[in-house]
Amino acid sequence: MRDIYLYHQLDGRVKAYGAIQNVYIFSAIAIFVLILALFNYINLASARASLRAREVGVRKVMGARRAQLFGQFLGESWLLTFLATILGLVLLEMALPYLNALADKNLSWYSLLTPANGMWVILVICILALLAGSYPALVLSAFPPTLVLKKMTAAPSKGINLRRTLVVIQFTVSIVMMIATGAVLQQMQYIRNKNLGYNRQQVLTLSFPKDTPPNLKETFKKQLQNLASVRSASRCGLFPGEGTFRNKLVESYVPKGKDIGFEYVTVDQNFLNTFEIKLTEGKNFDASSVAEKPEFIINEAMCAHLEWPKEEAVGKNLAYYTYEYLPSGEYREVASKS
Repeated sequence: MRDIYLYHQLDGRVKAYGAIQNVYIFSAIAIFVLILALFNYINLASARASLRAREVGVRKVMGARRAQLFGQFLGESWLLTFLATILGLVLLEMALPYLNALADKNLSWYSLLTPANGMWVILVICILALLAGSYPALVLSAFPPTLVLKKMTAAPSKGINLRRTLVVIQFTVSIVMMIATGAVLQQMQYIRNKNLGYNRQQVLTLSFPKDTPPNLKETFKKQLQNLASVRSASRCGLFPGEGTFRNKLVESYVPKGKDIGFEYVTVDQNFLNTFEIKLTEGKNFDASSVAEKPEFIINEAMCAHLEWPKEEAVGKNLAYYTYEYLPSGEYREVASKS
């Protein structure tokens, strides 16, 4: 049951649940950001090695062993990582209310404060500190004291190739992430400007409890229609943009080689008018008429999938389970999900 939210294929409908792919994508982005931070710290610490060479030389002359120096510099790396974690949590606490207001969510990280997660955080801090501090600690602890006594405090040149490699990788990852950010911004701009095929402005959607009787739903809808401030009211299985149900057609009614799966939403005769969805062919549902067969309205994409000419789609038959349906109309594409 816990997997249904992220793995919505386990459910019988295509609905606006979460997606495990998004979790993987954001996790990969977080890992790339950590890698950039690691490389940046290694480069800066290695570049500043010459500034601490005199300290290392004096301590070695005073009898400090390399292992002691290595432990000191690695401890500094661990302390910086711990302080960065605390700073990150403070910034998260400060920014989360603005994110919730922007995304219309109620996110909170307090639910993550469990002993198991705490152990994971400590483990990640230790691993990051080890990865970030090992190379600078090795470089700094390896300074021979004779160079310092001779005032030759320049950093050893043997690590220059590694630092150059890290800089190249750092800039490469940064460029890739900037390109990806630009692509995401373009996608968001496309979403904001895309014609969804229906009007979502000044539309209020309400959900009934699952055990609500159909007659009570219909009574509620009629009461809404009697209000002077309500232009139209409709009932539907799912709201536009929320997703669709999915099922299969009888194979003999579908062109050979075509997918027999289809997505649908149950609606009443007021649905198209409420959301201002325009028909391109045929007519809307009529509750007062008695049809020989159950009726449905298809979109242009379904018509093309079935290889039906647009002008001939109305009146053809489709079968779903043991029922044969008759298309009564056709409409342009409507964005039912992202």
